[in-house]
Amino acid sequence: EGLGELEKAMENYEQATFIDREHYLAYNSLGDVHWKLGNVESALTSYEQAFSIKVDYIPAYIGFARCNEELMYYDDAIHAYDSALEYDNENIVAQLGKGRSEYKAGYYDKAEEDLKRAIKLDPNLSDAHFYLGRVYEQKEKFEDAVEEYHTAGQLDPENYDAFYREGFLLLRLKRDGDAILPLETATKLKPSSVDAHLLLAVAYENTDMLDCAVKEYRRLAEIEPDNKEHFRNIGVLERMRNKYDSAIRAFSRVLELDPDDADAYEMLGDLYRIKGYQAKDWRQYDEEIRWLDMAVDKYQQFMALRPNDESVPFIQQFIEGYRKYKSLPEDERKIVEFYFSW
Repeated sequence: EGLGELEKAMENYEQATFIDREHYLAYNSLGDVHWKLGNVESALTSYEQAFSIKVDYIPAYIGFARCNEELMYYDDAIHAYDSALEYDNENIVAQLGKGRSEYKAGYYDKAEEDLKRAIKLDPNLSDAHFYLGRVYEQKEKFEDAVEEYHTAGQLDPENYDAFYREGFLLLRLKRDGDAILPLETATKLKPSSVDAHLLLAVAYENTDMLDCAVKEYRRLAEIEPDNKEHFRNIGVLERMRNKYDSAIRAFSRVLELDPDDADAYEMLGDLYRIKGYQAKDWRQYDEEIRWLDMAVDKYQQFMALRPNDESVPFIQQFIEGYRKYKSLPEDERKIVEFYFSW
């Protein structure tokens, strides 16, 4: 159904209603075309005309309710779904729509009742389980919500929202290991989802799967290359894994994105200091001084931005100690132990 075909169909249905003002099927079909074209208010009018002619025509009530739901007129949508159910109390579309609209309107007790009724009519209705999960989440019945989201995902393996919400709540319930699988599924269904990748990274991090967590943060950095927080997270984890060169690259990128990021200056100071100590251990004395000089430079930039930070006195002690150490003759520095940490 291309745009041209839909517009032609609309002309034909309009002509039919002009010829026969009581042609409820034409009005309903006209509403369907308007809906597909995104003309929601025009669709609303057409559906209303259809059921005003034939008061028991259920598709018109459902179309009318769907339009009101789209326009966020939830009370009107609920009333229309109720009208459809008066003529067919087992109409699953109307039953689901009513429960969904009640959820969106904040009528959670009513929504729970109607969504359970929809599930009783069709236990395999993924959307009914998903929205019941949303209701449970609002009512802080988190374990029940997880179960409904899980069922929704099993019934519809393409339901990104179900897998994402399941993973989100499992993290909230401190079930980090259980959250990994649904969040992995969510990222596969929507590879560009920042939220899903971020939660998955957190789940990996909380279960000490740091290599996987770093990979997720790198994917996030590819999706949002101008978001410094992704690079910061990479840097923090790489430092935890003693991968100092990788951490340095990450925090350097943070400063490229934000030259006034005080935390990045401090972290780079720490990393350069560690690299300097390593160079001394490896008897790379020129490298030792090069790294420690860079550490001093980064610390000074940090202190300029955060002069009252609690770590400033310790940094100042390090700088003073290092300057005395550096002033020693090279041969003497080789045998003097210089290590300062806080």
